[in-house]
Amino acid sequence: MVSPGKAISSSHFNTSEPPEKKKKIDTVDTDDENLQLSPVSPNARKDTRKQLFGNTKKHTVIISSESEYDEAEDTIIDEVPQLACDALEIKPNDFILVKVVGGKRGKQTYNYLCIVEKIDTKDEVIYVMELRSTDKLKTTFTPKENDKFVCPFNDLIGILPMPEFNVSNRSFKYTFEGSVPVKEM
Repeated sequence: MVSPGKAISSSHFNTSEPPEKKKKIDTVDTDDENLQLSPVSPNARKDTRKQLFGNTKKHTVIISSESEYDEAEDTIIDEVPQLACDALEIKPNDFILVKVVGGKRGKQTYNYLCIVEKIDTKDEVIYVMELRSTDKLKTTFTPKENDKFVCPFNDLIGILPMPEFNVSNRSFKYTFEGSVPVKEM
């Protein structure tokens, strides 16, 4: 203890040397011998990468973008001609293009391809079942059985010609001669 008025000198402190900090080295027992793992330095990853790959430079490689898929997209397919847009000419099982307003705020307009199920001339509405496109060219469509809705006559965009009908993998497919101008959600 230091008395008041006396100066503090080195004799008041523990003069023994602090123990040296040793680097921790882990050992792992293996069947053959003991393996020592050296401590990992912050630059060890960079050093290892340089040993493995040397001083490599990054090169830009341009791969040819020509493929069968790209060529298919480049081909221009004419749109399907729409027939008269008179709601009184519509019959059940006709294919029609319908305008539907939706989206989060109800301001987005979509165009759906539908099959007419029933027509109510009294209320001026059409009962339809939606078809979904199955290809990017929008020529092949399959019915969505549970997506049926009612649309007013004034949301009718056009009547489409009868498509080719196919059955594959237990599903119906309708294929049009050209691209159908749908805008699906």
